[in-house]
Amino acid sequence: MGIPSLPRDGANTQVPLPPAKVAVSTSTQTVDASTTFAITAGATFIEVSSFAQAAYLKWGSTAVTSSNADHTVHAGGTIHRAIPVDTTTGALFTTMRVIGQAAGATVTISQF
Repeated sequence: MGIPSLPRDGANTQVPLPPAKVAVSTSTQTVDASTTFAITAGATFIEVSSFAQAAYLKWGSTAVTSSNADHTVHAGGTIHRAIPVDTTTGALFTTMRVIGQAAGATVTISQF
């Protein structure tokens, strides 16, 4: 028997699941401006949740805006992403920047 496939949403898109291990770091913060989050050593995967408004995420230390974001977390949504390799260093990214759609956005970031 093969590996079971990932669950699918209403648009038949696979829904990624977080790894089956305990988070090494979880942080909930209000992000009024482009905020840097350090990625914990050993983390390979993140889960980002946004609450009342959208949030934008960018890998690395460059300030994030809605127009240069690598990922968007819609209001009330959650995304799961593998931490990518930084092509300039050949290692996984060690920081990411997050900003809310407007001042007062709250996000929770869990690192696995």
